[in-house]
Amino acid sequence: MKEIHSNIELKELIQTRETVWLLLFKSGLEHSECARKGYAEAVSKTVSQDFFISDVASVRDIHPEYGIQTVPSLLEFRFGKLVNVFKVAINLRNSDQFLKMLYL
Repeated sequence: MKEIHSNIELKELIQTRETVWLLLFKSGLEHSECARKGYAEAVSKTVSQDFFISDVASVRDIHPEYGIQTVPSLLEFRFGKLVNVFKVAINLRNSDQFLKMLYL
């Protein structure tokens, strides 16, 4: 799982992959940190290279581009386009269900 540091970096990435998942979170917020940890655990159970994170506390140009006003939010991109936004609170207890949701 790689951290994305700018909207330019994200746009380059989504143009070169069929599917990209990006968790937007805010460091220092308990529910957001919980989501980040759960996401990281879920991602560690897969070999896919399509999972990314970005901290809106330091990366300020991604969430406005896609109209994201609350975090944590999971963005799904397909063929370079945003297709879904999930407002989620992923925790360590449901990482398996999270992965099943992504691959259904």
